[in-house]
Amino acid sequence: MLLIGQISDYFFDELLETYNSREIDSLLLIVVKEILNLNYAEFIINKQKILAKKDYLMIVEIVKKLKKNIPIEYILKKCEFNGLPFYVDKNVLIPRQETEELVEWIKQHDFNLALDIGTGSGCIPIAISKYKKTSFTAIDISASAIEIAKNNARKNEVYIDFFVADINSYEPNKKFDLIVSNPPYLTKDESIYMHNNVLLNEPKSAIFVENDDPTFFYKTISFFSLNNLNKGGMLFLEINPKFCEETIEIFKKNKFVNIELKKDLNNRNRMLKAVLN
Repeated sequence: MLLIGQISDYFFDELLETYNSREIDSLLLIVVKEILNLNYAEFIINKQKILAKKDYLMIVEIVKKLKKNIPIEYILKKCEFNGLPFYVDKNVLIPRQETEELVEWIKQHDFNLALDIGTGSGCIPIAISKYKKTSFTAIDISASAIEIAKNNARKNEVYIDFFVADINSYEPNKKFDLIVSNPPYLTKDESIYMHNNVLLNEPKSAIFVENDDPTFFYKTISFFSLNNLNKGGMLFLEINPKFCEETIEIFKKNKFVNIELKKDLNNRNRMLKAVLN
């Protein structure tokens, strides 16, 4: 028989070889909230209460999966992005804080027609459409990702035009005021710095580019935007801080002006804005 307060010891005993203390604390609070519906203060208050058997069994299963480096978001099949609920599984990237920062930057601008390239879970257009009245189209090469994004749009009560499409062959029937993308930008060499829960689970095609062409997708997006962005239209991108200068040069050469970099909370050049001249 386990007391609620003993869950903490159980987590640390089982997970300390896989995660650091800060990560374990974070995982513990997520699981306690999900399974027991308790926030941190309520967890402390209820420490001496006996944990129900069904809750204990669910927690044991979650810990088993965490030990296999499966992200908690994929275990629970859910995450929060920009204050909104999203379904996620192995077919889509787990939305990151940096992308929330990109969304907040975009929200500060006015536009009507917008396109998200490589939408994944649909987090970018959904979060923006929940806040702004705009017409969003979103594409992804993965049919599974598009189905997930459609379901997330329904869950959050917004309408997005979703299409399974490859940016290299996609021919929209309109031009856009804004194009946004969080494309693959990490080189395969950078994988050595990544946690196994990312490397073993999240779709690699949405993360990595070849070492010999780290700005490949930015060149592709730049060419596409020249033909499909209205004059004066805006382009917003997440970028690799290691290659920000090379990325800027791509857009300078392709009629883009007023290029701005924005740092993330870790003070890295993580986002770029450019305007089509």
